[in-house]
Amino acid sequence: MVCKFTPTASRDMEGIMDYIADRISFEAAERFLLQCNQKCTRLARFPNIGRLRNELLPGNGNARSWTID
Repeated sequence: MVCKFTPTASRDMEGIMDYIADRISFEAAERFLLQCNQKCTRLARFPNIGRLRNELLPGNGNARSWTID
Protein backbone atom coordinates (compact mmCIF):
# COMPACT_ATOMS: atom_id res chain seq x y z
CA MET A 1 0.00 0.00 0.00
CA VAL A 2 1.21 3.50 -0.84
CA CYS A 3 0.42 6.64 1.13
CA LYS A 4 -0.42 9.57 -1.16
CA PHE A 5 -1.38 13.15 -0.41
CA THR A 6 -4.34 14.75 -2.14
CA PRO A 7 -3.67 18.08 -3.87
CA THR A 8 -5.40 19.86 -0.97
CA ALA A 9 -3.28 18.02 1.59
CA SER A 10 -0.14 18.84 -0.39
CA ARG A 11 -1.03 22.54 -0.35
CA ASP A 12 -1.72 22.32 3.38
CA MET A 13 1.67 20.69 3.95
CA GLU A 14 3.38 23.44 1.94
CA GLY A 15 1.66 26.04 4.11
CA ILE A 16 2.69 24.26 7.30
CA MET A 17 6.26 23.97 6.04
CA ASP A 18 6.36 27.68 5.18
CA TYR A 19 4.95 28.57 8.59
CA ILE A 20 7.56 26.48 10.42
CA ALA A 21 10.40 27.77 8.23
CA ASP A 22 9.35 31.41 8.75
CA ARG A 23 8.85 31.17 12.50
CA ILE A 24 11.44 28.61 13.56
CA SER A 25 13.87 27.57 10.84
CA PHE A 26 14.14 25.86 7.50
CA GLU A 27 15.83 22.92 9.24
CA ALA A 28 12.88 22.53 11.61
CA ALA A 29 10.53 22.50 8.63
CA GLU A 30 12.64 19.81 6.97
CA ARG A 31 12.58 17.72 10.17
CA PHE A 32 8.80 18.06 10.31
CA LEU A 33 8.48 16.92 6.69
CA LEU A 34 10.77 13.95 7.35
CA GLN A 35 8.66 12.95 10.36
CA CYS A 36 5.48 13.25 8.32
CA ASN A 37 6.93 11.09 5.58
CA GLN A 38 8.06 8.49 8.11
CA LYS A 39 4.60 8.42 9.69
CA CYS A 40 2.93 8.10 6.28
CA THR A 41 5.22 5.22 5.37
CA ARG A 42 4.29 3.52 8.62
CA LEU A 43 0.60 4.19 7.97
CA ALA A 44 0.91 2.59 4.53
CA ARG A 45 2.43 -0.51 6.13
CA PHE A 46 0.02 -0.63 9.09
CA PRO A 47 -3.26 1.03 8.01
CA ASN A 48 -5.07 0.33 11.30
CA ILE A 49 -2.68 2.25 13.54
CA GLY A 50 -3.87 5.27 15.45
CA ARG A 51 -6.94 6.12 17.43
CA LEU A 52 -10.34 5.58 15.85
CA ARG A 53 -11.96 8.97 15.15
CA ASN A 54 -15.38 8.15 13.76
CA GLU A 55 -16.57 11.66 14.63
CA LEU A 56 -14.33 12.99 11.85
CA LEU A 57 -16.08 11.00 9.11
CA PRO A 58 -19.47 9.88 10.39
CA GLY A 59 -20.64 6.71 8.72
CA ASN A 60 -17.18 5.84 7.40
CA GLY A 61 -15.84 4.00 10.43
CA ASN A 62 -12.23 4.16 9.24
CA ALA A 63 -11.06 7.62 10.29
CA ARG A 64 -8.01 7.47 12.53
CA SER A 65 -5.56 9.96 13.98
CA TRP A 66 -2.11 9.84 15.47
CA THR A 67 0.49 12.37 16.50
CA ILE A 68 3.64 13.42 14.74
CA ASP A 69 6.27 13.93 17.41
